[in-house]
Amino acid sequence: FQVFRGLTYFDRQKLETDVKSLDEFLDDANSYDDRCKYLNEWVSRKEYENLVMKLTDAPLKENLKTDKELSANHTSSVLRGASDALQREFNLNFDTLKGKEIDSIVRFVSQNLRVFTSGKQVELADICLGFLQHTNLSRDSKHLLERMDRMVDFEAISNLSGPNPAYLSRKPIHLEGPTAPKKNIAQIKREAMSRLKKASFPYDQYIAQKLSDLH
Repeated sequence: FQVFRGLTYFDRQKLETDVKSLDEFLDDANSYDDRCKYLNEWVSRKEYENLVMKLTDAPLKENLKTDKELSANHTSSVLRGASDALQREFNLNFDTLKGKEIDSIVRFVSQNLRVFTSGKQVELADICLGFLQHTNLSRDSKHLLERMDRMVDFEAISNLSGPNPAYLSRKPIHLEGPTAPKKNIAQIKREAMSRLKKASFPYDQYIAQKLSDLH
């Protein structure tokens, strides 16, 4: 993702932030079995963000934050917008919604996509964006919302539409699937030396010492 980067003053600033974003992403993805797949996806989408969307031409100072920081700010705005819209349109409390209630609304919207050409499309787009962040969202409803989003583009018609500071902050890579507990260097050294001692060849004190010298 650093190809053709750093050629302008503005992009050198953005590149430094992108490197920090990569470090944060690797820290989050490292425990997942599919971390290599997620890394390839991150690099491809960062290239799209910088080379296709041309977001590095003149980054605003307030946007020189990592993807994770920008995503947290954006998610907060999404949840506020969804909460307000759900209260106005359905008289429901966003925070106390149960999974079945979300499923019912999502199914209704998916079966009546014409509502996105009505006078209520902005409110419904806000609600759908909020549902994608809701802790009680079921896997089936999540997949249904994602398919609808590809068809109508919720953000393009919601109250949150406007300048997009960073593609990956708005549409982050969702990490899911099998994970393994993270291990620190001390754990790895202990395990490695324990296996060396149990190996079929004689215990090598030199190799063990080299491992213990790791920082």
